[in-house]
Amino acid sequence: MYGPRCPARNIPAKFIYEALWMVSPFSPDWRNELLRNVPLLNAANTFSGNLTIDGTSAQLILGKIAGSSALPVPALVLAKRTSAASETIGVSDGAGGYSALVAYLGSSEWTFRIGDTVTDDFKISSNGISQFGGQLVFPATQNPSAGANTLDDYEENSWTPTITFGGSSTGISYGTRAGRYVKIGQMVWAFFDFTLTSKGSATGGVNVTSFPFTSLNDGMLGVVSIAFYSGMTGLTGGLRGYLNINLATANLVQDGAATTANITDANFTNTSRIVGVAMYRAA
Repeated sequence: MYGPRCPARNIPAKFIYEALWMVSPFSPDWRNELLRNVPLLNAANTFSGNLTIDGTSAQLILGKIAGSSALPVPALVLAKRTSAASETIGVSDGAGGYSALVAYLGSSEWTFRIGDTVTDDFKISSNGISQFGGQLVFPATQNPSAGANTLDDYEENSWTPTITFGGSSTGISYGTRAGRYVKIGQMVWAFFDFTLTSKGSATGGVNVTSFPFTSLNDGMLGVVSIAFYSGMTGLTGGLRGYLNINLATANLVQDGAATTANITDANFTNTSRIVGVAMYRAA
């Protein structure tokens, strides 16, 4: 009938508190501190009614106490503090702190932390989501979404461009060959730079192959922009290209008066260099 009890003596916690209030010479804050670790349970070891956490440093610990001052491990801690992070839900580290802070409420915003430093935080408020650590990680294997407004992938890495003449790379060798790409959602930006030391013996139309992703089969060609070239011969127009549909291969062409025209091995020398970028949607 008197509410929660101290299980050690089955004494109602209300009596303990009132006794301390009447006889203790300490301030109310000291009396509260004396009662802080008293388990308030009824005879069936369950709570009933409402439990209110109040005061400048009040906290409720759900777990077995592992020491005189440390928080238990593991334990769920509900706390009200005086800092900007006023209401806290966390998991203790056994040393008076938190090993994984689940959430805390500040000035009309929730901050979530996995870890124990500010760089692990991200914050949700009416202004949107901010990420203090500066990193947003996507899985190594994309989990694709059909949603038009859903960002489902980010990736950046290197790739190795290969040039072919008539579909063959026989005898072709390189002095330098490098490629980098960035993929955001479906969009791919694939940068390449290669310099030949031998153009080999293959003949025919020119392709750059081995792009990092196959292009989307949607009827739209990808765009290849050439930023720089040297060591070329016999060109009559600017150099550019396009990425074929549903392939990871680009054709290199030159500008003409009415349309683009294919280039061939005859337009290359043993020292040709091409620097460019392909922009396309991945399958």
